[in-house]
Amino acid sequence: MYQVIISITPSLENRYTDRFFALGAGSITRSRESGKVLLTALFEKLPDFSDEPDMEYCEIRELSEEEWKYGWMEDLEGFEVNENLYIQPSHKPAEIPSQYALVLHLDLRDAFGDGRHPTTALCLEMLYREIDGIPAADRENLRMLDAGTGTGILAILAGLMGAGHVTALDLEAEAVRRAAENAALNGLTGIAFRHSDLGDFHSEEGFDIITANLLTRVITAHLSILTGLLKKGGRMIISGVGIEGDAEVRRAFWENRLRLISSGSREDWHGYLVEKDV
Repeated sequence: MYQVIISITPSLENRYTDRFFALGAGSITRSRESGKVLLTALFEKLPDFSDEPDMEYCEIRELSEEEWKYGWMEDLEGFEVNENLYIQPSHKPAEIPSQYALVLHLDLRDAFGDGRHPTTALCLEMLYREIDGIPAADRENLRMLDAGTGTGILAILAGLMGAGHVTALDLEAEAVRRAAENAALNGLTGIAFRHSDLGDFHSEEGFDIITANLLTRVITAHLSILTGLLKKGGRMIISGVGIEGDAEVRRAFWENRLRLISSGSREDWHGYLVEKDV
């Protein structure tokens, strides 16, 4: 396994995220340093980076299995999403502050989505607000779909908040297995985790809420499918969109008769709450 670390300007983050995934990156993490974005990607086979003029810095290391699977987790600590929600990595037991109504435990191995990336944070905040606005007695009938579940973090949040019917999809079988284990860590056994592509997924009933934290090209390619899975008047939370994809995604909303309710941004990443026209 090879670890590739590059330094780029923030405006190029979305482009290089898409580029690295297209080259076969198994995972990508990011951080900021002195105004620059550092992307750390893992590859089973080392791609050719000779024609990448915008990278200001590039470091390549070959990692042992233990290093690439678990070494990056050593410095992770629990953190607050909002005043009511706290995320705690399960590999590092700690005394959790008592003021949080919800504590979400995650084993972060082998899957994407620990809540720190701006796109995941945007989805967590929007999903929390959306479910929090539904009376507790009505949540038992709430149908929610998480497309591209990763660690399962969004599906688990919905379950912890009382959503009665939660389905979560991912293309990666290992992510589906790990997400189910994360749900069990949080005492949730009723979430339906599925190893499936969106194009192969069907549901007899529509969903009240859909979350899709995906790459821009995946969102635009599958937005009609996602819209078809949404009930009339249902809402969709979408992120994974950088500056360059904002106009394209907004146009796709209009083409699919999705009304933009609200939007937010974090560090050049965008999140959207849209509603299916009745």
